[in-house]
Amino acid sequence: MGLAQLAKVTLILPRMESTKVASQLAQFEWFHPISSNSEYSDPNLDELHLRSQKLFQSIDEVVRELEIKTEIGIMDALIKGKPKNKKELQISEIEQLILKLEGDSKTLVNETSKIINERDSLNRQLDEYKTLKDTLSVVSNLKIDISKLNNSKLLYQNMFIIKTKDFSEIGRSLSDVSLFTLKLNDTHSALFIFAKNEDSDRIGKTIRSFDISQIDIPHTFSQNPSEAFRHLTTKIKELTTKKKEIDSSISTISKENNSKILYLRESSHVVREILETLRKPAGLKNFAIIQGYIPTVMADNFKKLHEKWITIFEHKKHNDFHQIEKDHDHDSEQSKENQEPTLFANSRYFRSFEPITLTQGSPKSNEIDPTPMIALIFPIFYGLMFGDAGQGALLALLGATFRIRGTGNLKKWGTLILASGIAAIFAGLIVGEAFGFHILEVPGGEYLRSLGFIGILNAADFSEETVLTILTFSINIGITHLVSAFAFSIYKGIKQGKKYEVLTNRLPTLIMYLSIISLMLAAVGANYKVLEMYTNQNPAPFFSNIAGDWVTVEIVTKISFLILMITMILQIIAVPLGFKLGKVKLHGNVNEELFMTVIEVMLIRLVELFANTISYTRIGIMLLVHVALMGTANNGVEFFFSTGNFPVGIVVAILGNLGVMMIEGLLVYIQALRLHLYEWFTKFYDGSGVPFKKLVPEMLYTSLLWEKKLQR
Repeated sequence: MGLAQLAKVTLILPRMESTKVASQLAQFEWFHPISSNSEYSDPNLDELHLRSQKLFQSIDEVVRELEIKTEIGIMDALIKGKPKNKKELQISEIEQLILKLEGDSKTLVNETSKIINERDSLNRQLDEYKTLKDTLSVVSNLKIDISKLNNSKLLYQNMFIIKTKDFSEIGRSLSDVSLFTLKLNDTHSALFIFAKNEDSDRIGKTIRSFDISQIDIPHTFSQNPSEAFRHLTTKIKELTTKKKEIDSSISTISKENNSKILYLRESSHVVREILETLRKPAGLKNFAIIQGYIPTVMADNFKKLHEKWITIFEHKKHNDFHQIEKDHDHDSEQSKENQEPTLFANSRYFRSFEPITLTQGSPKSNEIDPTPMIALIFPIFYGLMFGDAGQGALLALLGATFRIRGTGNLKKWGTLILASGIAAIFAGLIVGEAFGFHILEVPGGEYLRSLGFIGILNAADFSEETVLTILTFSINIGITHLVSAFAFSIYKGIKQGKKYEVLTNRLPTLIMYLSIISLMLAAVGANYKVLEMYTNQNPAPFFSNIAGDWVTVEIVTKISFLILMITMILQIIAVPLGFKLGKVKLHGNVNEELFMTVIEVMLIRLVELFANTISYTRIGIMLLVHVALMGTANNGVEFFFSTGNFPVGIVVAILGNLGVMMIEGLLVYIQALRLHLYEWFTKFYDGSGVPFKKLVPEMLYTSLLWEKKLQR
């Protein structure tokens, strides 16, 4: 569990053999390259890179034109499941892979491109004809050859389509010109103009001012508008029929070759990315230097695979935090891409909760991976807020479906939802809720009473005692969660060698928080009479349960307040003392830093710690909201059942449960995530690391089978 140990590797080889090493690194897969920008490259590798780019672009264009989905969506996963059979490609070199892909794609790409080009040409022609038809529809009843209007050398004669209401204005503008109109319909008329040739420019300007254009029928059609309109109508019908045939052919190609196209696109994209990454390794003109990271456990396999070339390993253990911290300080001045990456090494169940961790960013190699803790706590938070055995079972069923039929991240989310649903089932049994009904009150529910834990906390009665119990339980969970965050922060500081910060800040902060919690418990024991806490002789909650009734509110208050003051003073004096010892770097002068530290410790941190703790009451509040919503929905169901309207009651029950599940399910996820992001992560987690990126990613549609011994 946690993060895998990585080794930095350096390969030194003749640049002319870059293609071979690219093939072997692709076969190894678990190689995270360090980016380099060299002016030198291998001509053969450049040529392969160019071919891979052209190959991917041609296939990707087919995918876009055929509108093929390259990723499996949620509905596709539910209905179709994950891809059944991957295309197996047995290869020994990257060049061989490119040749296979070029051969498999050539006929398909050419035929598809040809029919797509034919479709596009047909669409353009149809658009032109439809536009012309719309224009001629106004004059479709005119039986006149308009080409003969402009044949006269002595007179200007032309015909335009105008709005009938504009004729009077046109007539005033061209009062010395012969104008004749022929009404075509209720809004448009044909305007015939006869004038001297020298008036043509003036007529043209006037006509254009009314946004009128001349009728222009292509020479391939009859110049008689009526005949041209009929010809266009026939032609459009023919082209529409042909378009349907082409669309049907394209649909057939897409369905019959869907799997093939997807594997071709995926494989060509992977090979293009490999060659793009390794195309210009660092080094000299004749020698190349390739650097990257691999899992330490694979070092022997890597060395055997690349024994022909000089291989240098730099092993770095995770407990060598002093060196790692120095490396990260150096990395901060470089590109983030060249920092040491982090690779999760979690078991299958814990791996499903990595997306939650990654919402805050990837951990650095010197950080603690919080994923295992999240895998335990997140479902508990979700289940407690979504406490309903019936709806939890449906949620678990949905998660199981995603896990079985999904791939990649969807499969991970399936496990997360499944675990959250199971937690909701247990929480629902404890509060006695199933689809909003109290389990012990439904017919047959009394037989479950013997189990002992069913409905032991009836959240539906909303009594003061029940609400306080739920909220108290929520705060107790929050305290435990926050203490774990402070403990992780201390552990991280020790491993990083920051002993002074641990002793003067991180450890005192944890003790300070426990002191605040003790004072809160003392306030509860004093019945919230804060001013009487120093003299109150009531047994202190929690402490008296452990040590006996002699532990009173007075004792807990005095000791906790003293410890609180000591931790606050320690954090304040740590600034000037640390500066004097060279342990602390100040951004301003000592007095300014000291003043800001006093404000932070005595005001901001106190409020922050209190607010962090109170924030966990949302766990109980969301449970009560869920119960209230389902109670409201079920009141409607009971009303319809009582009136004998069973069909409507059943519909209301189904819609009510679905509505609450969708709304509440999302809200509960957001709240559980918020408790991790804002209350927990902020105490110890940086999340500015670089995730380990395999040279060859996980592939959905393709399986690359490399020969054991590559040709060299």
